[in-house]
Amino acid sequence: MARDIRAAVAGDASGFVPERGLRYPDQSTGVTECLDWPRPSGRAELESLVARLRKVAPDAGAANTLATGSLGCVGWPVPVTNPPAPLPKGLPPMLGAGAWGESDAVQRVLAQVPGSVTVRHEGPGHTLYGVNACARAHINRYFTDGALPTAATVTC
Repeated sequence: MARDIRAAVAGDASGFVPERGLRYPDQSTGVTECLDWPRPSGRAELESLVARLRKVAPDAGAANTLATGSLGCVGWPVPVTNPPAPLPKGLPPMLGAGAWGESDAVQRVLAQVPGSVTVRHEGPGHTLYGVNACARAHINRYFTDGALPTAATVTC
């Protein structure tokens, strides 16, 4: 990993693009972000996009998230392969989970799939499965039995 970091600092991040699967346990975020989202070609394009966001939504806070998430993808050695798109029709009801504001984004996505349910946690805990027994119980039931809670939104 140290060799790949040194190469990336010198401009070659190809060591962080695994042929198959994840090479490092914590690598998924960068790989997911850089392959799933359209990204600016450079800093000037990113700054222009952030300025536009600040103008149209000054209180949304999205500019910092965009900058920190996208800047690391500038120069990524492979193209975007899974850009955002509507979910396909005919999916079975799904279970989503999120803490604080995340659950709102989860609900927006799951609104495309009739019968889906969101587990909402009004507090910290980005990975609810590991830290929230209530959410974990709903997730386990969904994965083992395919059973969803009866309410469209469950607060844990």
